[in-house]
Amino acid sequence: MAYVSLYRKWRPQTFEEVVGPEYVTRTLANAIRSGNIAHAYLFAGPRGTGKTSTARILAKALNCEEGPTPNPCNRCASCRSITDGTSVDVVEIDAASNRGIDDIRDLRERVIFTPASSRVKVYILDEAHMITKEAFNAFLKTLEEPPAHAVFVLATTEPHKLPQTILSRCQRHDFRSVPAPLMAEYLQKVAGEEGYRVTPEALRLVARRARGSVRDALVALEQLASYGEGMVEESDAAGFLGLIEDEVLLETGKALIGGDIRAVISMVEKVHEEGRDLAHFAVQVQDHFRKVLLLQHADLGAVDLEVDEGSMGRLREQASLLSPERTLHFIASMGRAREEMKQSSSPRLVLESALVAMAREDLEGTPEAILARLRKLEDRLEGA
Repeated sequence: MAYVSLYRKWRPQTFEEVVGPEYVTRTLANAIRSGNIAHAYLFAGPRGTGKTSTARILAKALNCEEGPTPNPCNRCASCRSITDGTSVDVVEIDAASNRGIDDIRDLRERVIFTPASSRVKVYILDEAHMITKEAFNAFLKTLEEPPAHAVFVLATTEPHKLPQTILSRCQRHDFRSVPAPLMAEYLQKVAGEEGYRVTPEALRLVARRARGSVRDALVALEQLASYGEGMVEESDAAGFLGLIEDEVLLETGKALIGGDIRAVISMVEKVHEEGRDLAHFAVQVQDHFRKVLLLQHADLGAVDLEVDEGSMGRLREQASLLSPERTLHFIASMGRAREEMKQSSSPRLVLESALVAMAREDLEGTPEAILARLRKLEDRLEGA
């Protein structure tokens, strides 16, 4: 049997299996249950969040031999043909390649024919924002008054590029990026089913790296499982994905707060020697102090900040040791360093200089640094 990629193997086949957008799947299931089926849908959201998969499930729900039903059986001939991509009544169109007025005219001519073997003909237009303005104008009448046997699903990552005349004729459903904690939980389930030996810490890194895309997360997990021998630890995942472990960021934060320049330079050396991207390290240091800043102003938990409980305790400790002014100074300094690193022939030197200046308050002449020193002086005077 031919090998099937993980993201294809775990493609959801029912509304319950879709990860994340429960408000979308519940609305669609209730609509099918009550018979309130729209003639045109718009599925909008980031890539890898289940738009096309949900459109296929909708097609199965409408055409299942036991339906229309919100719970397609996935056993009948109609469900199987849609799953296999062989149904002639469920047409997927890549709008990036078929975006012209002639393509839409061809679609208009075909849509008038009744389904060959299904209850409803479903047209799924992927990357719908790529369709030209002229083609959209030609599509308007069909979209507004389609045949009773046709349902259109427009899927797009950029809904703002669609004409208002199209948007107003579709029932819109927004897919959002899957939160990292939910993604890590899902990956834990997949890893267990597939027999992968991956630590929860490594899965959290994969979830963070995916940035809300289930497809990207499954691709990364599959690669990581092939890369690792035995148990895949957090350090393995960090090295493979080019990320920085929470431990390194916490130690870097501790060194900066304590003014330990030797430790700061050692951290940069460690990251460089391990072949990590220094620009990405700068991004993650900045994000680390963003979490510290959030803790200084809001009562957040480990789930909110996408860290484990052990890291959460150390983050809280650093939040208590830093003044909000100095935290803002750290964030602003890393932002400037990132911009300078893009233009510099020696990005490591720029990064090291910025980190040393952050550890040594007296070396910085920025408004944030001066404000932090004034705040520290005020605290000393109040305590005198």
